[in-house]
Amino acid sequence: MNKPTSQLVPPASNELEISIFGPGYGESIVLHIGNGEWILVDSCLEPYSGEPAALTYLTALGLGVESSVKLIVATHWHDDHVRGLAQILDKCKSANVVLSEALRVEEFLTLVAVYRKRAIATLLP
Repeated sequence: MNKPTSQLVPPASNELEISIFGPGYGESIVLHIGNGEWILVDSCLEPYSGEPAALTYLTALGLGVESSVKLIVATHWHDDHVRGLAQILDKCKSANVVLSEALRVEEFLTLVAVYRKRAIATLLP
């Protein structure tokens, strides 16, 4: 995604939207599932800002990611699909997280901790 130059318009409440980011290194999918609710699949970083592409896009739409993102899906643990995942988890406070059954909670927390400077033990129930 190029650096936003104007305010984008979010989809209508009854519209489904699928946005794909990462034609270079990394991939991420952002889905509007209706009623202002969003799903993020994987994470990649914007080359110009170093921020997660999904968060950059949703912020450009004028959305509050803290409450509008309902689900975060990590399909697998390749670097080009998880860069920025820790930042997404920090910002999307009301989202549930789905990951491969092959990864236990302890392994997930260890991997996310590797990609950021502080532990995320506060996410555990």
